[in-house]
Amino acid sequence: MRYLLDTHVVLWWYLDSAQLKKEHRRLIADGGNEIYVSAAVIWEIEVKRRNGKLDCPPDMMERIKADGFKILPIMAEHLVPLRTIPPIHNDPFDRIMVCQSMVEKIPLISYDKNVNAYFE
Repeated sequence: MRYLLDTHVVLWWYLDSAQLKKEHRRLIADGGNEIYVSAAVIWEIEVKRRNGKLDCPPDMMERIKADGFKILPIMAEHLVPLRTIPPIHNDPFDRIMVCQSMVEKIPLISYDKNVNAYFE
């Protein structure tokens, strides 16, 4: 099975946060699953780190690759649904990930109620 991880899920994974549910921890750790991290996640982490809004290891990209997670690039096709999805969430990083999830038909693991509202 393929899964796309929201930014906070990626961070919780690497911080070994108790906020990450055991079922999601198992899905991510299961070598039979393909775990995707959007380029938008890397972008968001770097923007927030640069602005002093996020304290996390500086080698996140290297960690993501070392764990065998696949980077999902942002393709033009991923942006097309931005025209039609409702304005539930104003965060551009989350909106891109929602569109990627929809276009690629990959479930997005997120704990953000606004993100999850797109899939209800």
